[in-house]
Amino acid sequence: MEASIRCKKMDGDSGIPVLEANSVLKRETWIENTGGNPCYIRIKVCIPQAEGVDILELGTLVNDFFLPLDFSENTGRNKTGEYWTKEGEYLYYRNRSTQNILMPQKETPPVYSAIRLNPDLTSEFLAQWTDCEIPIFIQAIQTGVFETEDRAWEAFDHLEGKNDA
Repeated sequence: MEASIRCKKMDGDSGIPVLEANSVLKRETWIENTGGNPCYIRIKVCIPQAEGVDILELGTLVNDFFLPLDFSENTGRNKTGEYWTKEGEYLYYRNRSTQNILMPQKETPPVYSAIRLNPDLTSEFLAQWTDCEIPIFIQAIQTGVFETEDRAWEAFDHLEGKNDA
């Protein structure tokens, strides 16, 4: 299965982004099925932490106002019924018209479209963090051999040893 993370730079930015206190970096990140088969997609977004506190926040901009994402709600929902929802440690791609299948050569809606430093952190605390990355792990399963999406993820988790007693 082939899938990739795509990130769109916005506002003409280039090079390595620099976040400063009270600033927002506009960056859309989505998943594309670059393979030839329909698949189910789930991802794990690993927000960098220090001392158990998130350094960055993911969100979206509404009229230039940063809104942190709440994955307990259906984020990124658009007119076609596509969105991301959080279940456990994963975000699952949802699509009402395709039964949650990402078709070949298609993209998901953005997982997030803005990043900012956690405004609750002090500048002294942030001074020790000069480098932060947001690792995103993609898991894609070809749809053809599974009765349902739940069965696909159960089989995948079983192979990884996550469902073993």
